[in-house]
Parts: sequence; structure tokens; C-alpha cells
Amino acid sequence: MELRFDIRMREMLQNGRKILICYLPLGDPALGDRVERAKQLIELGADVLELGIPYRDPVLDGRVVADSMHRALEQGGVDHASRDIADIRSALPHANLQAMTYWEHIEEIGVTSFADRLARAGADAALSPNTPVTQAPALRDALEENGLVSLDFVPYESNEDELARYAQEAKGYAFLQAVNGKTGAAHGASEHVGDTIATLKRHGASIPLCAGFGISRHEDAARYIEMGADGIIIGSAVVSAMLEGGLSGLLDPVRKTLDRIA
Repeated sequence: MELRFDIRMREMLQNGRKILICYLPLGDPALGDRVERAKQLIELGADVLELGIPYRDPVLDGRVVADSMHRALEQGGVDHASRDIADIRSALPHANLQAMTYWEHIEEIGVTSFADRLARAGADAALSPNTPVTQAPALRDALEENGLVSLDFVPYESNEDELARYAQEAKGYAFLQAVNGKTGAAHGASEHVGDTIATLKRHGASIPLCAGFGISRHEDAARYIEMGADGIIIGSAVVSAMLEGGLSGLLDPVRKTLDRIA
């Protein structure tokens, strides 16, 4: 069964639209009202909102996102995450909403409970970048049974066999780790991503391939598209721009660049 999020991602790919995915932390009081922030991101051209559920040990995240999660946890952010997603869904009924969290959080509440909560809140998909390979099938099944797509995170150092598996099994879109390290704004685009994209396509990948980690400039976004990426993911730079009041200055050039290249 093809799920709604999967269909929408494939439609954008077929129509040649370069996908912009923006990270929005849930529960961080420093960022203001989550619904208004979600609306702002959509108005600035985000195609997908990656709604971050806070976790106490975000091993893949750098200082900006980790600090945001810690602020959220001080305010009971995990308990309020489902409510925040539901509020965003109510305000933006047609938006593409994916949740992002760590496997340890899912394990604590149970795979079935996690999938049920997201479905009730109105999410379309979920990404857990550090889910063990042995647990991935159970998470995928639970999410799909609730009408959600289970997204795959493709680590920077994935080998040929792993990339072949992602190419055949990934749904919605594949999140390609563009930096061999933690999240955080950086300058420059990693040519390694081009090799990853070429390998995935050689093995038959037919979903959007989107690069994330370290992207903070439209020039770097353009370079990843030139390498064959179908979209980009911006996280830490979005959080910093919200805190500093420069969200439009960050995303306007990126959206225009993606549209020009498409």
C-alpha cells in the first residue's frame, strides 16, 4: 500500500520540484509559538516540516539543536510533542509533517505506542536516524499499519551493500548524511554525497534523495542539487535563524535557488 506521504514525495520528484525540508524543534520556548513558526516555514517555501521531538542525548546533533532540545526538555517537551504536532496539523491540514526523534525515545514508550501517538496527532511520516537495523522492520511495520511512512537515514559512511538495501527499501525520501559528523551549519558541500547518490541510483533508487547536515547557504544547496540530490534538509541553520530573527534571509535565497535549478 502506498501511503500519502510517499505519493506526495514521488509527485514532487516526477514534477521536477526540488524539495526543501526544514527542521522545527518542538517544545523549545526560545522559538516562540510552534504553529506560527510552522506557518512561517511553509510560507517561505518548505515542502516538508521535520518536527523534532526532544531527547536528552541527541548523539547526532551539534550544539544548536542539542541546546534547543535541552530547553524543550526543561519545559516537559516530550510530553507535549503530540499536542504540538496536532496543533500544527490543525492549522496546516495539507502540510507534509514528519516527526524526528531518536530510537531510545521510541524504545522507552514502545514502538506501537509511538506509531499510534503520531497517527493520532496527524503526522505523515517519522525518522529515527539511529534505529538499530534489527529494530527497523518492527518500526516500519508499526508506522505503516498506522498510515505513516518510515523514513530511512543514510549514514555518511554507508557501504555498497547498505546503499543497495536503502535503494530498494526506502520510502518517502532518503535522508543522506552530508557531513561525517554531527549537525551544525557549515560552509562547503561534500563531494562524497555525489558518490552516494550515484550508487543509490545505480541500485535502482526511485524516491527523492535529499542531503542534510551542515547546509546553511544557497550556494551549497545548489551544489548538492548539481550532484544529483532531489532536495535538501536544513536544520541547525533554521534554528539559529529563528533565534536571531533571520529566517527569511536564510530561506528566501535557498528556495529561489532550488526553483531556478528545477
